[in-house]
Amino acid sequence: PKTWLVNSAWLMYSLGINNGLIVFIIFWATEYNPDSYVLDYWQVSAHGIFFLLTFLDGMLINRTPIRVKHVLWTQLWGLLFVIWTIIFTVAGIDNPFKPDDESQALYNVLDWENNPGFAAGLSAILLLVGVPLIHSMFWTFSLCRRCYIEEEDNGGNVEMEQMEEGLAEDNNSREDHST
Repeated sequence: PKTWLVNSAWLMYSLGINNGLIVFIIFWATEYNPDSYVLDYWQVSAHGIFFLLTFLDGMLINRTPIRVKHVLWTQLWGLLFVIWTIIFTVAGIDNPFKPDDESQALYNVLDWENNPGFAAGLSAILLLVGVPLIHSMFWTFSLCRRCYIEEEDNGGNVEMEQMEEGLAEDNNSREDHST
């Protein structure tokens, strides 16, 4: 039977894989400039390696299922991040990765001080369109992957009910239900 720990792991994976891809795309498409940006291990790992390892671990190694209902949690997490970027700007917190004469926004596209309209529009598009699209993509990968997995315990194919539930019951619980 599923436990709160398994459900929490599913949720954390769903948050990590979705937000990891969004951070990857935003950083490399809008923030990184090879002429003025010094790449170091921290930047590469935070904006690429994290996503790659999360993807490999969840999709290929552990085969962690993605659930449609997790999209709401991913959107909530994204909303909390947007709120944090607003607080970051209003409180005047310095970004340690940027010089003092530049905008201190965490990401230039989320510059609430100099371009709040664009930041609000981008945030809304990402939360209402981007997150559901990315989540749907990973959910589809998860479904396709589960269609071809064979259950190791009995060598048979995974039954449809088990695919929908995401976890196969162990052999003992199957025997209990059959009697």
